[in-house]
Amino acid sequence: MVRAQTIVAVVAVGALLGATGGVAADRFLVRGSDVVNGSLTGVDIKNGSLTGLDIRNGSVGAVDLAPALRARINRIDVAAAGGQGPQGPQGPQGPQGPRGIQGLSAASVTAQAADAAVTAAATEIVAVDAAVGGYTAAATAIVTNDGPGPATVTCELRVGPNVGTATVTLGVGDTTTLPTVSGAQLTAPGKIQLLCGPTAAGPTIKVTKSVLTVTEVNAITSGTY
Repeated sequence: MVRAQTIVAVVAVGALLGATGGVAADRFLVRGSDVVNGSLTGVDIKNGSLTGLDIRNGSVGAVDLAPALRARINRIDVAAAGGQGPQGPQGPQGPQGPRGIQGLSAASVTAQAADAAVTAAATEIVAVDAAVGGYTAAATAIVTNDGPGPATVTCELRVGPNVGTATVTLGVGDTTTLPTVSGAQLTAPGKIQLLCGPTAAGPTIKVTKSVLTVTEVNAITSGTY
C-alpha cells in the first residue's frame, strides 16, 4: 500500500512541474524594456553574433562610426575619384571664319600749323605729302574775324579729287572752330591740304591751332566728303 502511494506522489509532482515549466521560462525571458538604456556595451555582445539582418537599414550613420573608420572611408572615396587624366589628342581644325571688314594700316601722321593771318580765299594753312594709296583726313582750325567788317570764312580739306568744306559767317571779333573731313584714293603722289580764308577780299582772318591728321588705309571707295 505504501509503495502505491509513493508512485502516485511522484507522478503528481512530475505533472505539476510540466504544467508550470512554460510559465517559468516566460518569466525569465529578457525584453528591450528590461534593459536600461546605455547599460549594454560591446563586451556584452558576443563577437560575430550580430549580422546585417539584426540592424535596421539606414539606422547607422557616419557619426556612429569610429573616427579611424571614417578616415579610411574618406581615403577610399578620394582614391576612387582619381586625379586629372592625361591631355587628350588635339581636335581637327575648325572651318575658316568669315572675312573681316577692311581696317586701317599703321601709317598715320598729325601735322600742326603756326598761327596765320590770311586775307585771301583758299590760303594753305597746313599740308602733308602723300604717296599713292588710300587716305582719310580730318582737320580743325580756329578762325577769328579781325575785321574791318563781317566775313564769310571757308576752310577746305583737299584729298586728291575730293574736298571737304566748312563755312561760317563771322562778325568782327567773332571766333569759331571749323572741322573738316575728307578722303580719297590717290593714284599719284600729292599733297593733302587744309586751306582757309575769307570768301571775299577785305577782312583779315586769323587762323590758329590748326591740326591735320592723315591716315593711310588699304583702300577707299569714292564718295562725298
